[in-house]
Amino acid sequence: KLELLLKRYKYSAEGLNFPGKKEIDSGLKLCEALLIQKDRFYFFKYYLEQKEEWLERSEDLEDIKEFFDTQKPIWSAAIEAKEALERNKHYLNKDADTKKLHDRLLEILSFSEPYEFIHELPKLQEKLDKKNDELILKARTTTEEAVELKLQQFKKELEKIEQRGDEKYEILETFRKLKKRASSEYCIADLSLIAGEDLIEAENEMVFELNEIYKKITEEQKEKDEIEAKKQAGTQAKTGETPTQKTTQKKAPVLKPIETIYPAKLNTKIYLATVSEVEEYIDTLKAKLLSAIDNGKRVKIN
Repeated sequence: KLELLLKRYKYSAEGLNFPGKKEIDSGLKLCEALLIQKDRFYFFKYYLEQKEEWLERSEDLEDIKEFFDTQKPIWSAAIEAKEALERNKHYLNKDADTKKLHDRLLEILSFSEPYEFIHELPKLQEKLDKKNDELILKARTTTEEAVELKLQQFKKELEKIEQRGDEKYEILETFRKLKKRASSEYCIADLSLIAGEDLIEAENEMVFELNEIYKKITEEQKEKDEIEAKKQAGTQAKTGETPTQKTTQKKAPVLKPIETIYPAKLNTKIYLATVSEVEEYIDTLKAKLLSAIDNGKRVKIN
């Protein structure tokens, strides 16, 4: 019966970070060595010779039985919490009090015989989960607001464009997908990545797509103007009507392409230390901005 119980415990602990594995293995070896004694005399003789070890194993078994009967769910929950907190430990440990709680949780989980300390785990986990949730919510809110801001900016820009529903939808959907990612992300570093590099990359790609739309609109308008000009020329040849006598058709508004400018890349120095260096940088930036405007573009600062 004891051997079966130990085997059950061993099976439960196999591959998992449960305490008592060493003691379970020692107990099983002791049981196996005793059970191979088929003769009753040698059976009891061997038992008496190993009596001290049996007493020691029985004390270990009491702790192990208590663990698997009552403490195992608490331990399993703490292991899961440890893995979840691992993703955000850098941010959790910035707060001294939270770091103490986290360190204590990890310390108990590292003990080979943690049984008398397991009662501390639920409270530690509760406090750490609460702090972790607060940090995640703050990071997620910041990320979602950053994405929403860009979405609204592009939405306002797209309102100037008539029709082209599919293309407009794809541009806005890019930002909606980023926002959806943020809503289900629990890693603070990944949330920062979405609000930073991923958002910048998406914005730059969508600016490119916008410029492509503007090019198409400009080309289509040019074709319409050429066709209209030919029609007017034909009419004038037949009627003798002059261009000033023909009502000018209303043209679609001209949509200027966008050029993205990165001010930080215009600075060739590690830092600016003098008035002349500041003025030089400002002149460079101003020249870059005016060049874009002179070339019939709008400017987006990154």
